[in-house]
Amino acid sequence: MMHVLPDGASPLERLAAELAGLPADDLLSVVEEAVVRQQPAGGSAALVTLVQATLRVDAQLEGLVGGPRAVHDSVRDAFADLAIRAEAQRAVLDVDMLTSSAVAEALGIRGRNPREAASRLRRSGRLLGVLDRSTRSYVFPAFQVDPVRGRVHPVVEVVNQALGAAEDPWGVASWWVSAHPRLGDRAPRDLIDGADEDDLLVLVGERPAAEASDAREGAARR
Repeated sequence: MMHVLPDGASPLERLAAELAGLPADDLLSVVEEAVVRQQPAGGSAALVTLVQATLRVDAQLEGLVGGPRAVHDSVRDAFADLAIRAEAQRAVLDVDMLTSSAVAEALGIRGRNPREAASRLRRSGRLLGVLDRSTRSYVFPAFQVDPVRGRVHPVVEVVNQALGAAEDPWGVASWWVSAHPRLGDRAPRDLIDGADEDDLLVLVGERPAAEASDAREGAARR
C-alpha cells in the first residue's frame, strides 16, 4: 500500500513510509544492517540480538501497519527500549566471563565431555549463562563460581532459580550486576559469599528478613 506523505515530511517520516510495506523479516534485516554499520567492530552483535528480540514481538509488529506516523512511533519506541537494554547488556558483558570448559575446570569436573556440566547447570537454571553471538556459545559470569570449594555458590543457585535464569538469562544477569536500593546501592553480586549474602535470599523472597538478620547477628557473635 502506498502512503501519501504531506508536504514538508521529514526524512525520518519518508523512511518510515518506505519501511511500512516491508514484511517483518525484511524490516528486521534493514534495521540489523543499520545497527551493524553504525556500531564499532565487535560491538554490534549484542545490539543485533536486542533488535531481533524487540522487533519480533507481535504487539510491536502489529503497530507497524498504521501508516508512516505509526511506523515512526513504533520504531522510535523500539529503539528507546533497545538503548536501555543495550546499556544493561554492556554492563553484563563488562564482568569476567568463563567458558563452559573453564566452568568445568573451576568445579573440578573431569571426564570425556566436562563442558556438558556447565550446560546442565544452565538448563536447570542453577548457573546463569548468556549466549555469545560471536562464538555462538554460552559464557558464564565468573562471580557465580567458587573455585576454591569447586562449586557454584549455593546462594547463586537459589537466586538464579528463583529469578528464572534459564528463561530470562539477560534479565537475571542484569539484576546481578546492577546496584539495588534495598542492598544499600550495592550490586547483588557484591554480596556473594559475604556477611550480607542472605539479604539476596530476602530480596528474591526465598528467606524472611528477620531470619536473615538473626543469622547475620549469630555470625557476628562467632
